[in-house]
Amino acid sequence: MLTFDEAIAVIDESIAPADQLEEVPLSECLHRTLARAVIADRPLPPFDRATMDGFAVVASDIQLGVTLPIDRTVSAGDACAVEGKSGMCVSIATGASVPDGFDAVVKHESTRFIETEVEFLIDDVKPGTAIHPMGVDANANDVLIEPNTLLKHHHIGIAAAVGATSLTVRKSIRLCVISSGDELVDGAETPKTHEIRNSNGPMLLALFESMGCVASSKMMADDQGLTKAVLEEACSANDIVVTIGGISAGKKDFVIPALDALSAHHIFKGVAMQPGKPCYVGTCQDAVVIGLPGNPVSALVCATLFGKAVLRKMMGLNATPKFSEVTLLNDVKPNPHRELFRPCVQELTGVTIPEWQGSGDLVHTTNTTGIVRIPKQVDIVASGTTVCYLPWS
Repeated sequence: MLTFDEAIAVIDESIAPADQLEEVPLSECLHRTLARAVIADRPLPPFDRATMDGFAVVASDIQLGVTLPIDRTVSAGDACAVEGKSGMCVSIATGASVPDGFDAVVKHESTRFIETEVEFLIDDVKPGTAIHPMGVDANANDVLIEPNTLLKHHHIGIAAAVGATSLTVRKSIRLCVISSGDELVDGAETPKTHEIRNSNGPMLLALFESMGCVASSKMMADDQGLTKAVLEEACSANDIVVTIGGISAGKKDFVIPALDALSAHHIFKGVAMQPGKPCYVGTCQDAVVIGLPGNPVSALVCATLFGKAVLRKMMGLNATPKFSEVTLLNDVKPNPHRELFRPCVQELTGVTIPEWQGSGDLVHTTNTTGIVRIPKQVDIVASGTTVCYLPWS
């Protein structure tokens, strides 16, 4: 049985990024993976830009009590043809282009002025003061956003700043979440005493949709022929198929036998972790299949760790989850045989792990912010120990 780190490494080695590209309007690029770099079409900023309201001057002119005539006012967006020179200044607004010949801007608060002239109340101004120089952010033809970047709000702004109205991105991943189990009913139905509502499906559908994929969901009963038919159809129509339940060794666990009947390639079956030991990853037809345990906390943890890893790799991103070191704020009983991955709450000084009733207890995750990784060991993991933390998103 693989360790968690081995399972992530196998995902990274075995799964290739999706190679289909498409041109998408900038307004639809959020959470998409950039395929072709965003290039600066001109220097940024494209002119010497005033960073505050004040007066553009020749820095060497300015001494305490010096008075200069105001030639004109330059606002943001003005095409000012005046050339700055010693013995004069212009009134200038934040964001305006500093006329050639001026090398500093003195803020209003350091002056006393009327409409035609200004007295300076400071004794020394350095060249470059309050000026955002042309090209200091980027030169023309610089790469501003590298390929394989997951596009966020600020990337959209950068692309818009260089005139991009559309970007070339990797095609959206199509993903289907399949919840299995005779005990499941749709959330809108009233369950009988022996039934439960399908909570895993909506939970994981929301998780994967938040990563920008085109996701759908369905439910299936515990039937061998039906399981094979549903998986065959889902694998033919999607890039990733996520199953929930039916992957252990029980009499009604039909997912693995159905995949075998469809000539699936098994990447791994089982990971030495709690919760989530029976987690599965493989390929069937042209789709990657992720088999998750049916208990909701197990499904949530494994989807966060392995489902996201698979999706990120197919999106052209780094598959490895980005844990950070934090301080454990309460004692925890570990598992002596498997690593423990527990939902936890991030506090200002570290993380706390709430009590739970096992991997069926989804309610205890209500206030949690992510997962903490506890190494396998016999002794209690004491408060104050440094552990690894992964946020839900």
